[in-house]
Amino acid sequence: FDGAFTTGATGANFASLLIAREWAGEQVGYDIAKRGMAGAPPIAIYSACPHSSFVKVTRYLGLGENAIRPVARLAETEAMDPTSLEKLLSAAPSGEQKIVCASAGTVTTNAFDDLVALSSICKRHNAWLHVDGAFGLFARTVPELADRTSGIERADSITVDAHKWLNVPYDSGFYFTRRVDLIERATGALPAYLDVEGKGLPHYVNRALESSQRFRALPIWMTLAAYGAAGVRDIVRRNCQQAKSLADWIEASPAFELLAPTTLNVVCFRAIPPAEQEDGDAWNRGFLKALNETGDVFMTPGAYAGKTGIRAAFSNWMTVQEDLDRVTNAMHTTARTFSARRQETE
Repeated sequence: FDGAFTTGATGANFASLLIAREWAGEQVGYDIAKRGMAGAPPIAIYSACPHSSFVKVTRYLGLGENAIRPVARLAETEAMDPTSLEKLLSAAPSGEQKIVCASAGTVTTNAFDDLVALSSICKRHNAWLHVDGAFGLFARTVPELADRTSGIERADSITVDAHKWLNVPYDSGFYFTRRVDLIERATGALPAYLDVEGKGLPHYVNRALESSQRFRALPIWMTLAAYGAAGVRDIVRRNCQQAKSLADWIEASPAFELLAPTTLNVVCFRAIPPAEQEDGDAWNRGFLKALNETGDVFMTPGAYAGKTGIRAAFSNWMTVQEDLDRVTNAMHTTARTFSARRQETE
């Protein structure tokens, strides 16, 4: 693999899909970067649960959001159904160039696609395999979690965020690809004044969107130099254990319910509304607002299985048990006070 640093997952997805787009044109001898999309072959993107940034990128690159072909998910999960993908690729129109966007840890439930199965399917159908591993790639650092990403080494491109589990400042991400030559060809517009010879290094200006880039490698290098692989492994393991502890507390609480199993560092749950409350989604939106207003915790909304829920993500290296106790205390207190306030206003 080769690659470059980016602003984050959006930039990494942009670079990866740009490479995949150029690969699609290459399959029929058409240089999209030079000749444009007007005469390009039809390109379809197959995904079960794409990140919102990936959807945005399809618009930026002229492919269009309608190029995304939804793939069925496995029952009670956000993971892609390999059988559904196989059927869709088998039925694809002749001449269509196929890109598969897989997930190594979805945003809401941390679902992992079966990358071994998907890579085999992509090989059979000559499809490009991109894996969004913004969070999930770091599971590979922990022996007991590493099997979640089995097969990712077979991908054609991979998205990763450094400002998540590497805990470096925003903005920072990177991508890996087997075909870095394609992005160099697509973005290569090197003027004479930037063509510095004799260093034996690639022109990184031709591997990302921006010609002017800050030194994103430095904080990553310093983090790895300070903590090493063992330190990163410890952060990932502790955060996942903290997420599991919160999930266990939620399961034991009469005020909350899990919407999905907790498999990595994200807990997707829901506040249980009173029996007389008909709009459970509105109840959860109100509860989340009240919870965040305590100043003790900050969580984000989530949606899963047709329900509005709440998403708690653990990724900070400084999070300790005392923080988790503060979270559960805030949730317990807010559940009681929010319910009382709602009853007073009704």
